[in-house]
Amino acid sequence: MRWCADWETGRQCSALRGLQSLVVVLDANLPVVGAPGGLESSLTQLLQLTSQFRQTLVQNVKAAPGTGAVNNLAVIGWRGELYSLSLSFCEALLTKEDASANEQPGMLLRVLDGVLIDALCTTENREWLGFVSRLLRMPSLKNDPRYKPLTALIWNEVLPIFVSRGCTVALWWEDCVGVALHFLTLSIDTGGRSAPVTTQDLLARFTFTPDLPSSFRRGFLKRLFADADFLKSALHAMSVSGRLDVDDAWQVYTIWLTYRLVLYDDCGHAATSLTTAESVIRQFFPDDMSDLLASGDPEISLMRLSERFEACETFQCRMQFKAVVLRHLSPLAQLLCRLSDERSVSTLELTSTYRATAALFQTAAVLLYATDGPFHQLFSQIMLPPRRQLCKENSPVHEAIKAGLAENLLAFVTGIAQLNYLTDPFVVRLLRELLRFVFFAVDTRFVAVSCPSNHGELQVKFETLP
Repeated sequence: MRWCADWETGRQCSALRGLQSLVVVLDANLPVVGAPGGLESSLTQLLQLTSQFRQTLVQNVKAAPGTGAVNNLAVIGWRGELYSLSLSFCEALLTKEDASANEQPGMLLRVLDGVLIDALCTTENREWLGFVSRLLRMPSLKNDPRYKPLTALIWNEVLPIFVSRGCTVALWWEDCVGVALHFLTLSIDTGGRSAPVTTQDLLARFTFTPDLPSSFRRGFLKRLFADADFLKSALHAMSVSGRLDVDDAWQVYTIWLTYRLVLYDDCGHAATSLTTAESVIRQFFPDDMSDLLASGDPEISLMRLSERFEACETFQCRMQFKAVVLRHLSPLAQLLCRLSDERSVSTLELTSTYRATAALFQTAAVLLYATDGPFHQLFSQIMLPPRRQLCKENSPVHEAIKAGLAENLLAFVTGIAQLNYLTDPFVVRLLRELLRFVFFAVDTRFVAVSCPSNHGELQVKFETLP
């Protein structure tokens, strides 16, 4: 029965190859729009038949049993054949489309659909990223109204699959960063704020989507901040009368803060480019936010936010300001929560996550601490690890957690000192568990003694044992 099913799949592949070859030949030799006589009707039927064969083949490959070594090899083989057929078909039609630019639209406009995109975009092969890159750079997408259906397909079908199947493969990050920038360019060229997928949406998607590897995020933001002209065009597309509105400015600020705290690789060239990028961003910021990037230091920027919070004269004003900050910085907290999940991250990611969280907590604990929400979850996850499990099990990830707590203990305790550590049960628990964890689970070189002083202030003394 298995071999009969494989034989049927092979027949479908052969039939699809023949139909696609016929479509490519017709595309190269016959007009697609306004075809004479009954040719248009025949052509439509041919395209429908090709699409039906492809859809049936995709369904058969997905439904094929995957148990047993032989079955697995058969499924992989047919999936690879389907991918090869789809890629060669799309490449041939796109080549014709490039050759006939500024003329009548070619066959690609009529055959590219969700089924073909699903068959083309796989997690096993990266060659389809080159096709998507070429597709996004088609000049006709920017200014030809006849290509609006194709543009809509790109935003509705290609972009989600690119993010879920391309960007999530860590080894492909360089290729994916280039394609992501082409998506951003297309959004800028087709309206920015009024595009089907806005520039703001793309920046958030490529920065804060949970499943993206850090290599992609780092590469994307590094390229974004390294090219001041491109960054300026993106900000201009997002702006109204040359300035970002408050929500968009906060989004850009959160992306910058994420890059500086979590992903930034401090080197000479990157530092120079980032300084230029920060000056460009300040040009588009509202007047009351431009000073947040004046120093270029994320910790000083957070301190300035805390100073604004402390400067609020009434309790209601303070709570309103705090709500605004927590709402806009929540994507950063959610990302750090995701990166601190020991089941799915590397030791390097854990190290950078602990440093970033320590910087946030040390400089802005009063502003960011809340009884619920993503920052409460982040501080709980970082400062209240499963001590007994970490003491019993030794692994590189567990060692990274211990080192992260030990190296940033002073920052965490400094943040706790800003809070109501005498009466708030959660803060009391944070302090107790931190010191207990360091004493029992971390090297004895790190010892902290804590007690309230006569003035009710928290004193922390570090000793290094021989």
